[in-house]
Amino acid sequence: MNADKTSPKTVLCEPCSNEGKKNAAKWYCTDCDERYCEQCTKGHKRYKVTMGHRLCDLSEAPSVNLKTLLQDLTICAKHSTESVEFICIDHDEVFCNQCVITSHKNCGNVETIERVMDSKNSSFRESILSEDGIEYDINSSSGFSCNTLIAEDFSKSTLQRLGKLAERLLKTKQQCEEKEMEIENISETANEYLSTVHAKFEAAFAILKANVLASITSKLGFKRKAMNECKRNSKMLLDTIDQYRRSLDTIQIHGNSKHVFLKCRELHREIHSLRTQHAELDRVASQKIHVTIASVTDLKQQWIHILNDHVENNTN
Repeated sequence: MNADKTSPKTVLCEPCSNEGKKNAAKWYCTDCDERYCEQCTKGHKRYKVTMGHRLCDLSEAPSVNLKTLLQDLTICAKHSTESVEFICIDHDEVFCNQCVITSHKNCGNVETIERVMDSKNSSFRESILSEDGIEYDINSSSGFSCNTLIAEDFSKSTLQRLGKLAERLLKTKQQCEEKEMEIENISETANEYLSTVHAKFEAAFAILKANVLASITSKLGFKRKAMNECKRNSKMLLDTIDQYRRSLDTIQIHGNSKHVFLKCRELHREIHSLRTQHAELDRVASQKIHVTIASVTDLKQQWIHILNDHVENNTN
């Protein structure tokens, strides 16, 4: 009898363990959530039903937190012990077997998630992918499961949308920075202009300058505040998009096709919200900055008024 060469810390192959064997696991299947030895991995790749599963080195197996994240994606919102298996196209909801016979029993457009992912002519899938110009040839699967390829397309579409939105937000952020510079230039121009007036009306210029700058500051203050807030919110949305990208990348690596599909579906809802927020930020960033500075004649009238008051106060 051969001596057991596995150490207490060795992760064992799960199918072998079920048969009383102690073989060290080398690979992890994200679809089956099981660990396999070299021999079992070869069999896993050989069978038609599992040949399209995603395998990774055991060292890259998901952590407990990541597994919890993946599990949360598939848990029914109304029945925490059930996994989502169906999607209602009309209500844009995913749910479990119990929900089919309760909340959605009268809905006429209910399909299994697997069918929606596998179907070449899925209107739901095509409505998402067609927006980004992605076409999927179901005859080019080359040994991979259809839903795996569709999930990859769905992931690609989601990342493209996040990328495009990030580009637009970055442009909005740059517009904010340009408008901030424009605001500063206006302030500098006003200061230089008033400095020229100061040479002509030196006696009352200190008071005149304070009054005019106060007026300009009042007009530009809310614009500067709006641009600062717009730039800050753009940065926050960019950070959110980066977080979504990393989350999707992680799920693509460690999750299965269903996880990717559900995460992409979740992100598409968020993308709609991000687009709405960006539209408002873009509106603010696109506003023109225009402030009219008083002419020399107007300033002269103000100077005369200030000077007269100054003279009268000094006389009294």
